[in-house]
Amino acid sequence: MITILYEDRAVVVCIKPPALLSQAGNGEDILQVLGRQVNCTLYPVHRLDRGVGGVMVFAKTSKALSRLNDMFRNGEVKKTYWAIVK
Repeated sequence: MITILYEDRAVVVCIKPPALLSQAGNGEDILQVLGRQVNCTLYPVHRLDRGVGGVMVFAKTSKALSRLNDMFRNGEVKKTYWAIVK
């Protein structure tokens, strides 16, 4: 089960576990797992590498996807990467 941080009519924000693909590839990806969990088609707004866990945003509609893509393109959304090393 994927941990959902926020969900409304247009978006889902969740925590992607490490080792789960963000999108397309061999085996299950978070689009399939989370899509079944929220019972709708999801559109990826951005990706994280397979080995990386972290917060991801998915659009539930093509209109939301377009608006979120514009926000990323215009610098209205900021990504921050943190690394924990041992």
